[in-house]
Amino acid sequence: MSPPVQEELNGDTAYVSLLHGDRVEFWLYALMLGHRLRQLDQATPRVLLVARPTEDYAAPFLEGMSYKCLQALWEVRPVDLVDAAAADKTRRKRHRYVFTKLRVFEVPYKHIMFFDLDVVVRRDPSELFKVSAPAGMYHGRWDRSEFASHGGLLPQEAFEKDDCVRGCVNAGLLRLDPPVTSVERRELLDEMLREVAKLKEDDQSYLPEQYFLVKQIPNWHHIKVAWNCEVNPRWSVVERHKGNSKLEKCREVIKAELPRDWFELCETQEQLRSVGMFHFSGLWLQPWWYLNMPPTEAHQQLKKQFDKRDPPGMVALAVAEWLLAAQELKESAVFSEDETYCFKQQLGMLERTAEKWWDGVQSCNACGAIQDDYDESCEECEVSAHLARVVERSESATVSTSKGRRQNWDLGGNKKRRQRKKAEKDSMELAESRCRRPSPALRPRIQETFASVNLV
Repeated sequence: MSPPVQEELNGDTAYVSLLHGDRVEFWLYALMLGHRLRQLDQATPRVLLVARPTEDYAAPFLEGMSYKCLQALWEVRPVDLVDAAAADKTRRKRHRYVFTKLRVFEVPYKHIMFFDLDVVVRRDPSELFKVSAPAGMYHGRWDRSEFASHGGLLPQEAFEKDDCVRGCVNAGLLRLDPPVTSVERRELLDEMLREVAKLKEDDQSYLPEQYFLVKQIPNWHHIKVAWNCEVNPRWSVVERHKGNSKLEKCREVIKAELPRDWFELCETQEQLRSVGMFHFSGLWLQPWWYLNMPPTEAHQQLKKQFDKRDPPGMVALAVAEWLLAAQELKESAVFSEDETYCFKQQLGMLERTAEKWWDGVQSCNACGAIQDDYDESCEECEVSAHLARVVERSESATVSTSKGRRQNWDLGGNKKRRQRKKAEKDSMELAESRCRRPSPALRPRIQETFASVNLV
């Protein structure tokens, strides 16, 4: 039998990302990522997967000048959405389409680096092609400090042990090697999609595609935190690193489990400035909220705003770097005249929206998030404080008797579990209800602003 015909690949290496939906800020993220990668490494091709429209899902960036702007910086590859709502644990099902990332295995390149769009790359990432695939930053409860160096193999016990799930990899940055032939790539993807279709409510997760990937693909390697540094304003680097008891007790409301080396990375300004990529994961902070400010002004404001929660200034540095990337794109000559007009129109709309977001709002004293419903704390921090109080009461609550005596009351196991479960449920629902900043009170004004400008 003759060997199978090897389809000629488009190339050896490629940077790949994914855009789906109709949110203008993610279209801007795609342009900024493509431009920054082009600045840092002109030799490596850039491929952007853009989801095709469905009956109930728009795809405005696959047509008109918005599409041509993308083509100026990416090789655009339309793909079909992968809908896996059953695997998404979030109340609003905002992760139902994350399995569309699996389409990366259709891209005909030998070695691939996949990026989420909500990142800002600061150094040439081509060195990551030296890391064996598959690879990603480990995310979970396993202490990797003694075992996993950059590029090191992660043991299976890091992901699962005794039928207990312990971790996954952060899919914001992935090193992957798809099969060489189109037939093998198709077979691998079809097999994965069949497994995705089998996912049920029992398989739900807040990070569904990440846990799925480590189950389907063996032998993962670790990418160090400096190449996928999550910008999380909800944690105090100093207090958390020292093991502050209240923060430890309310960690259940934090979906992301920040690793030890994340805190070590932030111990000095020099280490912080060595970060290769900042990742604005989650809902706590999005860099486009500050588009109405120049980078230096935003840096000063954020440094002051997060002074207590983020003494080294990670949030300020990351947002300022992102704004600098936006400014570089705005001043570049990568677009034609018509494309430039489209880009500046959409950017201007976001700048005006960001400015409106700051009208009449305050900053949460705990995490720095902007809000207008509370005098001191935003909903997430109110939830955290509430959960901490519940846990403290459940450990040892003191109640007054009718005779005026006070006695120590150790709550029973069942009541303790019920209280904790209710507090966690309430906290998650409140936290997830604020999918965008600021609070719902400002959303009508924001929607009015978006409606006033039509996509080109």
